[in-house]
Amino acid sequence: MNAPRLEARRWFQEAQADLAVVRTLRHAGHHAAACFHSQQAAEKALKALLYAYGVRLLPDVTQRRHDACQTRRSRVVLTAP
Repeated sequence: MNAPRLEARRWFQEAQADLAVVRTLRHAGHHAAACFHSQQAAEKALKALLYAYGVRLLPDVTQRRHDACQTRRSRVVLTAP
């Protein structure tokens, strides 16, 4: 398996782990924390999808990954596989 596919799999597994935390937090009544981890899971799943399709993110985008709004406004370079 090539490096981008491995990276995509790794990010997707991280997203799934965050969702497991969300379920635990939600059932315990920690809704704000569950929302935070849900957002983290969504960002990680999106990053996995981008890696899977061969989209290359510039370094300044990956450093700001915790701010979805900021990432959306950042530059993204599409490269042909």
